[in-house]
Amino acid sequence: MTREFKNYKAEIIFPSNSSVEPTVEPTVEPTVEPTVEPTVEPTVEPTVEPTVEPTVEPTVDDRVNELHKLHDIKINFYKDNEFLYTITKTNSVYEYNDLVILEWFERDGRVHMILNKDYGHITIFDALTGEKVHNTKYVDMFLCDYKLFDNNEYLYASGWIWNPIPARSIYHIPTMLQNPDYEPTYIECDDCADWYEIPKISLFGCESCKEFLEKRDNIFATMYEDIKQKTDLFNKNKSEDILLKRFLELVEEKDLVRVDDNVKEFLKMILSSHMCSFYVEDLSNMCSDHKKYDDNVLYTIINSKYDKSTDIRIIFADMMFNCIDSFSIDNIDLNFIIHTDSGNLNFFVRHKLIPYKTEGYDTRYKIDILSPIEISVNKSS
Repeated sequence: MTREFKNYKAEIIFPSNSSVEPTVEPTVEPTVEPTVEPTVEPTVEPTVEPTVEPTVEPTVDDRVNELHKLHDIKINFYKDNEFLYTITKTNSVYEYNDLVILEWFERDGRVHMILNKDYGHITIFDALTGEKVHNTKYVDMFLCDYKLFDNNEYLYASGWIWNPIPARSIYHIPTMLQNPDYEPTYIECDDCADWYEIPKISLFGCESCKEFLEKRDNIFATMYEDIKQKTDLFNKNKSEDILLKRFLELVEEKDLVRVDDNVKEFLKMILSSHMCSFYVEDLSNMCSDHKKYDDNVLYTIINSKYDKSTDIRIIFADMMFNCIDSFSIDNIDLNFIIHTDSGNLNFFVRHKLIPYKTEGYDTRYKIDILSPIEISVNKSS
C-alpha cells in the first residue's frame, strides 16, 4: 500500500508482506560461524549461559513484546522516488491494530508528516529528515477510524477505551503541529446505541467540522432525552442534602474547595431558584463513563447513610467513584460542567489513589479518605 503527497511517497508494509529477515540470515551465518565457533564456544558458553538464562526465564513481558513485534508495520518514505528513511509503527501490547494515520501538511514553508507511530500518541515528524518534532498528549484510546475535514484543518478520530467504551476526538491540525502535548477535543458518544459500538465519525448535520464544534453543546444538549426529567428532579431535591449543597457548605465553612469569587453566590442562587434547564456534561474523565456523574450530582444523598458530620471524602468515595477500584488507574482526573439556564459551573476533581490489592499483573487502587480530594470550581456564562 502506498500514500502520496506531492513529491513525497510512503510505502506501507504490513506484517504479512514483510519477508526481509529470512534473506539476511543465510548470508551471515555460513561465513561467520565456521571461523568463530571453535574459538568462541569453549570459552564463552560456560560463562555466558548461566548469566543469560535467569534474566530471560521470568520476563513474560519480553516474550509478549517479541510476539507483538511480529505485527509491527514498516513504512518506507521517499521523495522524488529516492529513499529517505524507514519508520516502524509499533503495535499496542493489548491488540493488533493495522490502522495507519499517515498524512502530510505544509506549515511555514516546511512539510510535516503525522503518524500514529506508538499507541496513545500521534507523532509529528519532519517529512524530509524523519526527525520527530513532538507527540500529542497521551490518550489511552484504540484508534479504529479517522477522517480529515475542512480542507485538512481537522482530524476526526474514533475508537474505544477500556471496558470497552466508545470514544472519539477531534484534532485541530495547525495547533497540533505547533504545540507539544496538544490535547484534542473529546466528542460525546451518546448517539451510540450500545457502549460496545465503535462510534461513527459524524458532524451531526453540520456542513463543516468548525461549525460542528461551535454548535456541539447545543447538539448534544438536545440529544439528552432526559434533560427535562433531570431538571425536574433537581428542582424537587435541591432543598434536600444533595451533593451541590455539600459543595456550598465546603466553600462557606471549611474553605476546602478552590472557587472563583462569584461561585458561592451562584451556588446559592441555583439552589434557591427554579431552574428551567439543568444537566451535566463530562469533559475529561479517567474514571468511568459520564452518565454516573449526571446521576450522582443530582440524586439526593441518602440521609440515613450520611449525616451532616460525614466527611465529604467518604461521600465522594461512595457516591461519585464507587466503581473506581474496578480500574487499574492510580489517580482521579475529572472535569465536568453543570449547565443551567443561568450559567455554568466547571468542576475539576483531582485525587491521588492508594493501592490496596493486586490482581495478576494489575494493581487496584481506592480513594484515600485520609488525604484531601482536590476540588476547584469556576463559573462560565
